[in-house]
Amino acid sequence: MMRKIQKMSNKQSIQQRGLMRNKRIIALLLAFTLLLGFSAGCRRNGEEEGGDKPDINPPELPVGSDETLAQFLSSEEPSYTLASDMAEDVGTIMLKKGKTIDLNGYSLVLSGRFQFTSYGIVITDSAAGETNTVDLTGLAVEKSDRQEMIDGGEDFFLVILSIAKDASRVKGISLPNSPERYTETYAEDSAADSVSFSYEYLTPQTYSQLASQRVRDFLSGYQDQQETLEITEDTSAYIGEIMLSSAVNITVADGKTLALTGDITFNGGSIGITLGENSHLDLTGISPELYNFDELEIGRTYITVFYDSLLGANGVRLAEYAGWDLIDNGTSLSFNVSADYGDEF
Repeated sequence: MMRKIQKMSNKQSIQQRGLMRNKRIIALLLAFTLLLGFSAGCRRNGEEEGGDKPDINPPELPVGSDETLAQFLSSEEPSYTLASDMAEDVGTIMLKKGKTIDLNGYSLVLSGRFQFTSYGIVITDSAAGETNTVDLTGLAVEKSDRQEMIDGGEDFFLVILSIAKDASRVKGISLPNSPERYTETYAEDSAADSVSFSYEYLTPQTYSQLASQRVRDFLSGYQDQQETLEITEDTSAYIGEIMLSSAVNITVADGKTLALTGDITFNGGSIGITLGENSHLDLTGISPELYNFDELEIGRTYITVFYDSLLGANGVRLAEYAGWDLIDNGTSLSFNVSADYGDEF
């Protein structure tokens, strides 16, 4: 009986020791868990107070996506890339340097006033979008320092805007008229994959030289012969010595003046000049001659000036040409060879 009780007592003692061992294990596990939580909390507090932070690089945004076009055009930055379709009124701008806008496949509507000096805007499309468009109909342009440029006495040329898009997807600016249209020109040029708007100023001296060259080349037949040379602006042309072997025609637009100086030798050719309303012609500076005396045709007309009305004595200014008869029939003036042509030789 005593052994049985002792066995039961030993069994209970073993169970109690196992239970206490289990409690110690649980306590250790709880303490370890608390220690880990405390350590993590310290690390978080250290980061918030300026400790080491994870090295995470934010994604790069497209250039210009964090500023407006107006801010970009007023800045020193050279380029801007659209991140979405954009429509913006940029107000009045004057560029400090050349600018490039990359459509990046998106559409652009740009309005405002562009006062250009010596810098222009280039619009490209790196994504080569097939449906995006450029609308510049609300954008006005003007030469900001025009009078200073004229006073400087130098020629000037600038591509104001260049757009790398087919013309069918570009709505261009309305180019202004200039009070000096014969020396100032706004032009639009379209190619297969681009549209450009340019401005050119020519000094009166340069324009006169180019006009003289144009008339001289026309009369000499150096270029592909046009049926008619149109004089649309006041033109004073020195043609030098010309040998005329074909019939040519010149028209002077309404209210414009054509003045020719130089020597014209007729070798079978002739000139017809048609005057518009209120236009003027000055031939006092030309010297007409015939090339072949053997084929002299008395009464043949070599110069004809057609007109609807003349502005008094200054409508057509002429000199006296020895050996030439001037015939006015009310609608034209004809220069015919007279019978005494060549007597002075």
